[in-house]
Amino acid sequence: MVPRNARIQLFPYICQHDPRWFPEPEVFDPARFLPEHQSTLPQFAYIPFDGGPRVCIGNTFAIMEMTLVAATLLQNLKVGLAVGQGTAKPVALMSLPPKGGVRLWWTRRNVQDAALNLDTRLPRGQRSDVGRQMTDCNAQ
Repeated sequence: MVPRNARIQLFPYICQHDPRWFPEPEVFDPARFLPEHQSTLPQFAYIPFDGGPRVCIGNTFAIMEMTLVAATLLQNLKVGLAVGQGTAKPVALMSLPPKGGVRLWWTRRNVQDAALNLDTRLPRGQRSDVGRQMTDCNAQ
């Protein structure tokens, strides 16, 4: 029994990596978020915006906005990891941001010689050479 006025903290990372509900939890598997799989999960197995009476009031808007931004960008651009990016290591904070960020390369679809380096976290002089990485990005 939990004592009255006790503070309880839930760690979504632990819940969302439970192999009973998410086989191979460290593997990227977008299919686990399809409606037919979601219907087999317990109510709070996946809680990106909390749940119950404390659920984030902006969750529907956030999901809609992320979907629209991704769809808009991916209509005209391909995305890939920058050369030398390596595996992202999560930092244990309130959320799990990747240590040092994740460097991406964006290339225009159907245009072989145009690439965008949207890595704005680095000062201009430290950004990677676009031409050097075009071959790697277009090969995918």
